[in-house]
Amino acid sequence: MYATPENDNALITAIQSGNQKAVEQFINIYKARVYNTVLGMVHNAEDAEELAQDVFIKALETLDNFKGDAKLSTWLYRIAVNKSLDHIKKGQRKKRFAFLVSINKNSDESPAPNLPHFIHPGWQLENKELGMQLFKAINQLPSKQKTALTLN
Repeated sequence: MYATPENDNALITAIQSGNQKAVEQFINIYKARVYNTVLGMVHNAEDAEELAQDVFIKALETLDNFKGDAKLSTWLYRIAVNKSLDHIKKGQRKKRFAFLVSINKNSDESPAPNLPHFIHPGWQLENKELGMQLFKAINQLPSKQKTALTLN
């Protein structure tokens, strides 16, 4: 019925009228894009799966706010980016708190940065070493540059 993302208005109308098949179609059309976007930003498959689910929940809850100024995929992509950035910021707050706890324990050991050992599925078969070097370099960039590079 709603085979392509170009049929956004009909899909939205069907979802808003309670059509469960339209909801399933919406998720099936966009799940790969949302997951890959989130995975590219958070570098953790489990977190990416959870965040992708959160993106669809948020999108379905706020579908009435979709104005149609942009494509549905663009709106959904923005939700995915915002959820990913919130997740990253939340993780950074936890790291700062852990650092403060270690200072309060009067430990002589300085906390080592906890860089993720992330291997994107696209890198698994080829270029593992280059992929790891690339992700480590990206993680060392300032937050805004990291986001811009990842989204590009």
